[in-house]
Amino acid sequence: MRSNVESKWMILAKGIITMSINFRFFLLLFVLVLNTTPVAAFVATSSLPLIGKQECANTNKDHRRRVLKTTTTTKLYGTAADTDNIISSLSSTYIEKSNYEALLNWLQNNGGKVVVDDNGDSSIYFAKSNAGGGYGAFVSRDIEKDELLYSVPRRACVTLGDALDDPDCGTAFIKVLEKAGTKGGATVIMAAYLAKEYLVMQESGSSSRKFGPYLETLPWKRGMNNQEHILFWSDENIESTLGGSFCYREAKEIRQEVEFALKVIEDIVEDTVRLARGEQQQEEETGLWSKIPKPWEIYSKISADNSDKAAAATTTLDGLDLAVRGAFVTLLTRSFQNNEDSDDYEEEKLVPLLDMLQHNDEANIRHSTISYSEDERDDVVEVRARRAIQKGEELYNQYISEDDANMPYHRFFTRFGFVPGIIDTE
Repeated sequence: MRSNVESKWMILAKGIITMSINFRFFLLLFVLVLNTTPVAAFVATSSLPLIGKQECANTNKDHRRRVLKTTTTTKLYGTAADTDNIISSLSSTYIEKSNYEALLNWLQNNGGKVVVDDNGDSSIYFAKSNAGGGYGAFVSRDIEKDELLYSVPRRACVTLGDALDDPDCGTAFIKVLEKAGTKGGATVIMAAYLAKEYLVMQESGSSSRKFGPYLETLPWKRGMNNQEHILFWSDENIESTLGGSFCYREAKEIRQEVEFALKVIEDIVEDTVRLARGEQQQEEETGLWSKIPKPWEIYSKISADNSDKAAAATTTLDGLDLAVRGAFVTLLTRSFQNNEDSDDYEEEKLVPLLDMLQHNDEANIRHSTISYSEDERDDVVEVRARRAIQKGEELYNQYISEDDANMPYHRFFTRFGFVPGIIDTE
């Protein structure tokens, strides 16, 4: 959804997207003076990309080759000693295999199709990935080239529309989108929606939430299925490990924007989460104003020293910080787009089961969105075999080409949490 009328103040705000995070506090005060919602002040300046459409600096292939030729894995991240300490401290916990099996059943109950064997049983099964990152999906029989492996209907995908239709916070999300537009607002809104659903699910169970079985398979904290990401690191680890590396600047920018978003998100979802926890009674009338942070509230929560710490405010809602970081990790590492060349952020979506596949630059699957009518709600994401796949093979997807000039290896690390094809054996 795009705002039909864009005020001159929002045009001015969007013009400051490339400015340093240190200036966002002044922008916020400027917007407050003009009686513009402070939520829009953040999302209008947010540059967090979804993986479906990277918003990357122009990085040519010569630079990328130089990175690969002059750095080892440890040098790519930072200093060898500190990086070894970071990686060795990753304590892995695995999501239960039954969660993936429940997800597969949930998809089929929502209209998804899965390739079957001669007995009519699913030919997709789950086991520890050969790529070393949690679970992967495998096939239990030979698959022919172009054969349908599984399909995921749009109603089983998490989209911006699901957040805007949310009975708890949808009205507030719409207001944010009207003020900020989809480019800055979509990522924040979807992260807020995912975090809120996850926290409420902890109280009421997965069956109570629309995407409960899917949420149960996401890495909500560092180490779940070996998930590594700079959003889960401490400030001290960022400085000691990435300082002076190719990763440092981008890692800092992503973290600062997420930290700033935390307070905006808390003001929107707090009432819903506390109500689910029984910490407060439902108000007789809950209007939009109660879910949009007031100027004096957000002003009091942000430091006025204009340092980079101004964006990092501590949340008061227990568990929200980690849930929001987990939501942003999910969006940065897992989201897809219908059309890779599109600038329409409304096309961004999370596709269950497809997004759990491990990366391989020579993927053995391909996926596409099929439209069966003019109504996009009838769209289906089909996953087919790119080549013949043998029984017992793991299914691999290509997240983005490793030869993409806009995705050098250090950016792979800050976006996905790993460097493809590099295993440090020293």
